[in-house]
Amino acid sequence: MFATGNRLPLQVLEFPDFKEGMHEEVENLREEGNELAALLETLGEADWKRPTPFKQWTVFDVVGHLHYSDRCAIAALKGRETFEQETAAMRSVIERGGSLRDFTRDELGPLGGSRMLALWRDAFRDMCDRFAALDPKTRLPWFGPDMGLRMFTTARQMETWAHGQDVYDLLERPRRYADRIRSIAHIGVSTFGWTFAN
Repeated sequence: MFATGNRLPLQVLEFPDFKEGMHEEVENLREEGNELAALLETLGEADWKRPTPFKQWTVFDVVGHLHYSDRCAIAALKGRETFEQETAAMRSVIERGGSLRDFTRDELGPLGGSRMLALWRDAFRDMCDRFAALDPKTRLPWFGPDMGLRMFTTARQMETWAHGQDVYDLLERPRRYADRIRSIAHIGVSTFGWTFAN
């Protein structure tokens, strides 16, 4: 399939054949989170207050956002009603012109960096375990259209990777890339044709 119009031709890649179950996607996500957690463990409390290049979000803001998003994912796994309940307050803040960062700060309260890391890591592991136990054909509610479990899991990997980059950039640490980045690259290539659609 190729994009049309004035854009450059874009070949939309197909996901490779996957084995039965969610092993590959979940392990990619686990590895992404574990690598970020290992980096965060090296930080002192003062580092959590440093602004990253992403909209001046601090490291705490970045990890708090990932944690809240993972909480929303766990809620989605429990059903549409639970998801809507989990996200209602955030939607209300955004509709009133508030920011996602300020909502997350208010939601989490005055936590230290080590406590934030523990909360995120525990919820992240729980989310991964739940993904691994589900039928890959499961569809889940989200902020846009419902998503299939495989793409949902890869989207969580993508967000973990992308916001992890904020921390790497702040610390000026080199980043080691593994084959799991293929799934993230697939999303970028496949959706590039929509970049200038609106």
